[in-house]
Amino acid sequence: MTVPDDFTGGFNNPTPPPPPGAPPGWNQQQQQGYGAPQGYGGPVYSSGPQNGMGIAALVLGLLALLLGLFIIGGLFGAVAIGLGFAGRGRVKQGLADNKGVATAGIITGLIGILLACLTVTLLVVGTVSFLHSNTVKDIRQCLSNDKSQQAACERKLGISPTPSIG
Repeated sequence: MTVPDDFTGGFNNPTPPPPPGAPPGWNQQQQQGYGAPQGYGGPVYSSGPQNGMGIAALVLGLLALLLGLFIIGGLFGAVAIGLGFAGRGRVKQGLADNKGVATAGIITGLIGILLACLTVTLLVVGTVSFLHSNTVKDIRQCLSNDKSQQAACERKLGISPTPSIG
């Protein structure tokens, strides 16, 4: 084996000497095997379409769906939408071939954002309705009363205070 004289990765190997009694052109038949094109001896690498953005959009979109009940799901969804549109742009430029994957990333990211918004809305509505409930109003009123009315308020709310040591 010889060292390549260029930096393409191909090796120029010398052909072995013919075996004794070999017909003329034996080397041509041996190199042609299976109809492979002749060229450099090494494998040919081509840079195909880069599908990374669309795949990343889909993965983050699926995470957004799974974590949609938390705020982080909305953040994953926003990043998935951005990567999905970037991936679709690469498809339009001919640099990628995964338009469907990028579109799925956009859709799942959008659903993840909607789930996160729904979760935040329900938390806010639940907290506000709890704070304005009659029980919370009664507790606030009891806490603002003076000590003489404390026992009546505790009985009204069903609170059993611990006896004081004293």
